[in-house]
Amino acid sequence: MTKRMLTVAASAALFTAAYVPGPPGVAPPAVPRVPATYAVELWTHGPFSEAGCSSGVDRLVGQLRGNEPTRTSEDVVYRGTLRRTTGVNFCHHRRLPNGDEVPCGISIAGSGSFDVELTVYAEQRRGGTLHVRRATVDSSRVTGTCDPLEMAHLQSTYDTGDTAGSPNGQPIEDEYSQDPPFFTLGVIRLPIGVYPPMPNSRGWTLQVIAKLCC
Repeated sequence: MTKRMLTVAASAALFTAAYVPGPPGVAPPAVPRVPATYAVELWTHGPFSEAGCSSGVDRLVGQLRGNEPTRTSEDVVYRGTLRRTTGVNFCHHRRLPNGDEVPCGISIAGSGSFDVELTVYAEQRRGGTLHVRRATVDSSRVTGTCDPLEMAHLQSTYDTGDTAGSPNGQPIEDEYSQDPPFFTLGVIRLPIGVYPPMPNSRGWTLQVIAKLCC
């Protein structure tokens, strides 16, 4: 018993001697980061579509750049200007004056350059979130047989990336991919691979095509 107490006391003394706190009010050193650039493509097949009643694709293509920690990670924000091309058709419903609903269709066509951020979270299989910071739209057009007010809303929000099913605020999942997760061994990277949304959802797929620069 006496020997065990002496051993514990010696260990405590060694720990006390080894631990030298930094000056008060001084933050710990920042985690070193290295720049990385990736060629990426994101796409979806349209918003709130009924099964078997949609066609076309909404696509973003370009490069994302971020500063990746070299050890235990914080969230990483990747930024870039992606080229968006949209050509989707989907089914919806229009409400009649008597309250009945009838099928209708909507087509969205457009193109432009979208400044985006992809925030990747430092948690296993949590993925990330895509945000549109600014959009420069070359053209956009919403047509169809659905409610004119609803189509006007889709038209006005295309320019901000907020149209239903559009990129702003969309989750980017890595949970459902066969490729490595974004957060592995305590650090964040964008492995080359394809990262689809939840099965049977209309979310966005991310394909990391190549790492271009370190």
